[in-house]
Formats: sequence, structure tokens, C-alpha cells
Amino acid sequence: AYPLPAAVADAGNAGAPPTDRAPIALLRDAMREGRFDDVRSVVGLLSPAELGAELRALPQAANGAASNMGARIDWLLVQGADADVREGLGDTAMFAFLSQGPAAVGALQALLRRAVSPAGAGGLARFLAACVTSDHAGRGLESLALDLLERGADPYANSPAGDPPLALAVRLGWLRVVDRLVA
Repeated sequence: AYPLPAAVADAGNAGAPPTDRAPIALLRDAMREGRFDDVRSVVGLLSPAELGAELRALPQAANGAASNMGARIDWLLVQGADADVREGLGDTAMFAFLSQGPAAVGALQALLRRAVSPAGAGGLARFLAACVTSDHAGRGLESLALDLLERGADPYANSPAGDPPLALAVRLGWLRVVDRLVA
């Protein structure tokens, strides 16, 4: 058996046999169970890009719900996760969550709290389109749309379906967003 790296050997598991699993698997299991402190030493074995990929691949909680999404994102970003990692269709975590609309409000707020930029073509329109599709037009969502604009979301690019943000804001009845878009 090879000696463990110092970052892992000092984890307080003296005498316990080393686990025979990949660090990313250990991280996913611990995050699913909410045991953030148990994997601090394992995080040192992962690159910022690997941690950033986990922003989008947040595991489901034991009951099947995506619990504590904001806390998980905050924790990953504090550990050095790269929020600009692109996967699949070339989307960052921010854009993937913008496409989910109301279902990802906690994740979006966590990313914004950590100064992750919503800038890029079509981000605002994705969020507005998801709100239209899910038939959610609450004032809290309107405030989030205004926050996205203030932090650099593109007010001009269309949604993937071709709808401009202004038309989507009108459909939602979000007059403050409409005012901001025409200003």
C-alpha cells in the first residue's frame, strides 16, 4: 500500500484503513449527506475545474429533493470551485440554473452572493422564458431578474426560442423589468 498524501493523512482518521474510492465520489457522497466537514481533506485532491463541475451536478438529498442547494454552492465556491467551467452544451453553472428559472432560485442567489457573473448572451432571456413556461410571476422573481440586470445579464439577446427579454417581461407583467429594459 502507498502512503496517503499529507492532505488526506491528516484528516483525523488515524488507524482507519484508507478508502478505495475516487475523491470526487467521496465528495459527492458527503455532499448528498450534508457532511461538508468530512471531506475538507479530500477537496485538496480535486482541481478547481472538478469542483466547478460539481456546482451543476449537485447530488439529490436522501429524500430525493435538492436540499441546501445554496449552502452546497457556497461551500464549493469557498473551496475554490471554478464557477466558469463549461459542460455539455457549453453552459456555465449560472446559465444552466438560469434555464431552470424558479426551480433554481436558491442556486442563482447563492451564485450571485459569491459574485458569479450572469453576463453572456441570452442569460436574462433564459430566466424570463423559464418563468413564463412555469407560470411563475412572483415579485421575488421580478427582483431576481432586476438583480441579474444590475450584475451584467444581457438585456438584448433572445431566449433559445427566439423571444426577446422585453416581450417575456411584458408576458410576466413585470413592469419594473420592462422599465429597466426600455431605459
